[in-house]
Amino acid sequence: MRTCVGCRERDEQTQMIRFVIHPGDAATGSEAVVVADLGRTSPGRGAWLHPSARCGELALKRKAFPRALRAAANIDLQSMTEALGSVPLASTTRRQGSGSEADGHPMSTQR
Repeated sequence: MRTCVGCRERDEQTQMIRFVIHPGDAATGSEAVVVADLGRTSPGRGAWLHPSARCGELALKRKAFPRALRAAANIDLQSMTEALGSVPLASTTRRQGSGSEADGHPMSTQR
């Protein structure tokens, strides 16, 4: 069980996306960036998020990524926004349902 950094609800890790921080390079002056760990194999501390736009917006609004990743001063808002943009987040208005909702045929692929 993992806690979503956006809505703060607990869910199975298979239902969530893990985000990690990749450290910057002091020699080149690059800052640390937040990236999606879709394989869930990157080392280090992770922040878990439901794949919904609502949870992503809440996480950004609450500044939950720096707190969850324990890197308060090292990452910027643009990095977090780009990380969220790199993964497919479900719209809060679109509901997944059966094919019969679209055209009346249960096995239809039309939506």
